[in-house]
Amino acid sequence: EAMANKSYDKAKIAIKNNPFLELTQEAKDLEAMWSEIEDIAIELIAIEDYDKMNRFVHPFLEDEKKKERIDIFMLRKETIQKFQQLMESHQYVQAFALTDQFPFITQHSIFNKLQASWEHIRDSVISAMIENPEKNRQKCMMRLKQFTRLESKREMVRHLISDPKVFQKA
Repeated sequence: EAMANKSYDKAKIAIKNNPFLELTQEAKDLEAMWSEIEDIAIELIAIEDYDKMNRFVHPFLEDEKKKERIDIFMLRKETIQKFQQLMESHQYVQAFALTDQFPFITQHSIFNKLQASWEHIRDSVISAMIENPEKNRQKCMMRLKQFTRLESKREMVRHLISDPKVFQKA
């Protein structure tokens, strides 16, 4: 009856109270619904409707693997929000550091904005260094200094300052 009314909490409680109900088709159907519930939960996390999300997933959270999956989605949402804040405040080094810590960010569309910002800075330094290396070296070094804290950019920054013509040819 609980399944027919989509009262998943009541269905889970009934199964918990009577382990023989785990053998029924309804119990199997309830477990099969997890992927659909998980998709709905992800959508609700995206729009930050956490109360509704909790109502949907609550009956399933006794299963540690399911709880862990929801926790991962919540962490990802928070991480993406932090990444967006770093981008909005032009804190590119911290944003790159966050991508090193959470590589899934590189698969998110907002990472392209970070990459474009880096490429813009890099290209402007190359142009300035080719135009007048002696005059612009100090200014370019100051512009790139923050990126030397990133292992992934350190070598490139060193080469940009020492021989920008290599990058012009590329």
